[in-house]
Amino acid sequence: MDLAAWQRYFAACQIKNVRALAKINQAYGGNAKAIGILGGIIQEDYDGDVEQYWQQNRHDPLIE
Repeated sequence: MDLAAWQRYFAACQIKNVRALAKINQAYGGNAKAIGILGGIIQEDYDGDVEQYWQQNRHDPLIE
């Protein structure tokens, strides 16, 4: 999926601080399955904050 699709998904989920979204999209190769998994993780574990998720996981994006 392209970055625009990821942006629409995260906006619909009311996930905030999407500055890092382009980097995350690139790290996961736009994988459609990853977006659903990450959306849930970011909402539950990071209070919907993409930037916080990326700060903690950017060195090993496959950890989740």
